[in-house]
Amino acid sequence: MPERTGWLDTCASKDLLAETAYVKVIEECQGFKIACLKKISIRNDWLTLGQLIKRYRVFTGNGYSDYLFQL
Repeated sequence: MPERTGWLDTCASKDLLAETAYVKVIEECQGFKIACLKKISIRNDWLTLGQLIKRYRVFTGNGYSDYLFQL
């Protein structure tokens, strides 16, 4: 899948709210997180799956941890 880049300018608080909604829609439509540093680390062999599980086991019961554990 080709990588895509975009710039979101959030100078004002009203812009931050709009950009948050935009990111949420994109993530829900595509089925993956935007700029997930843990996933990037695993892909580049900077972090093993075992290390990820060990470090983030405490973050259970939310959407982000569920996403990480699906990796």
